[in-house]
Amino acid sequence: MDAPEHARLAEAINSAMREFVTRTVLFHQAVAQAVGLTATDLQCLNLLLSEGPMTPGQLAANSGLTTGAAITGAIDRLQRAGYVHRANDPADRRKVLVRPDHDRVEKEITPLYDGIGRWHDGELDAKGNDELAAVLDYLTNATRATHTATHALRRKD
Repeated sequence: MDAPEHARLAEAINSAMREFVTRTVLFHQAVAQAVGLTATDLQCLNLLLSEGPMTPGQLAANSGLTTGAAITGAIDRLQRAGYVHRANDPADRRKVLVRPDHDRVEKEITPLYDGIGRWHDGELDAKGNDELAAVLDYLTNATRATHTATHALRRKD
């Protein structure tokens, strides 16, 4: 391994990742604003879409919002916009589950990602299997590390 070249590439990747994360956050903020939500509301909706229905307390814990006014406000805004519904938990009717409305999201929010989605698809189609495996490995590990770091910071509160 060429150590100077490795160091240069590692620094370039770190720099590119910081820029990518910043631009991604700003893009999600623009999507949220386009549908009348806050960026936090959109991330709560994304958690519900990826992890399934959950109680307000679970959503608060997963999103880092406080239980009470903060999570209630996010759920209320999502419900007013028609992207989620509150329903009794069939396993325990004393609990409420927040359920995403997949059809509404598909109709109103998903199209906002079409342009960037087509770009991603084109980039992935142009890569070989070894390149895709390396990217997948990096993203999987980066996601895990970020999730762990997020929880470590929250435990300090």
